[in-house]
Amino acid sequence: MTALVALNAAVKTFSTCSTILFLKFFITVSIQGGKSFAAGARPPEDNGMNQEGMPPQTYGLLEDGASVSESLKQAKAIDYRWKRVVQNDLETIPLGLLVFIGSVVVGGQEETNCVLMGVFTAARIAHTFAYVNQKQPHRALLWFLGQLCVLASGLNGFISFLI
Repeated sequence: MTALVALNAAVKTFSTCSTILFLKFFITVSIQGGKSFAAGARPPEDNGMNQEGMPPQTYGLLEDGASVSESLKQAKAIDYRWKRVVQNDLETIPLGLLVFIGSVVVGGQEETNCVLMGVFTAARIAHTFAYVNQKQPHRALLWFLGQLCVLASGLNGFISFLI
């Protein structure tokens, strides 16, 4: 059986960046899952996995008239923030990777694609840190930088396809 060997630096860069982004996503969803436990936002069947001191798992829904402690309110806010980080990754990373691989496949300028994929990867990691640490406008600027990288790579591929 013959193995397909990637001789192109852009293919290797894509493989490296997509693996890094997968690991970043895996870590993010793992942290987010823990934050959901602290907020009582997991499904009721997860109560058996509750650590001591955790609220009952009720999808975060409260009984009518139930009071919410300040610590639970804070846990819910943190849980929601982490859910937004995950949602933002799901909205941005898969489509970005599709555009990058498309540009690589059609022969977009190799060095340009390598730089853009590296900057996108760094921007997505930094975006997560900015989001979690409530850093604005850093979060918005990092998101925008990542989107610019995707757009530039798409244009790079499109132009190379035309010529």
